[in-house]
Amino acid sequence: MEGCGGVDVKRLVASVLLSCLSRCCSSVSVLQTTCAEIKRVVNERAAGFYAFVDDEKVYYVGATANARRRVGVEHCGARIGSSEGVVRFLMFLLDRVCTDTRVRGVRSVVERKKVVSEITS
Repeated sequence: MEGCGGVDVKRLVASVLLSCLSRCCSSVSVLQTTCAEIKRVVNERAAGFYAFVDDEKVYYVGATANARRRVGVEHCGARIGSSEGVVRFLMFLLDRVCTDTRVRGVRSVVERKKVVSEITS
């Protein structure tokens, strides 16, 4: 994976969280899920740490007393500006778009939308 020297970021984050939390907590587990599934798989008031990651980057790490509410409602269900994690993620995407040379020469709105979709996917 480019930028990470072949490191699986998801596994690395899970490993670091397990290692750190096992020193102070008697019961530790790592759950990998998606925004679409979070309300179904996380207990109503489960406390925890969470991280938004993909195969190459860690976008945001946080802690909460209620993971289902914080992640499932505030982060995953957020509108722009409603969540620091969402804002950071959008800033990351904006940075990718602004530094990509393909965007500079595009004049058509339709073509620009196509190029931005390619960059952010």
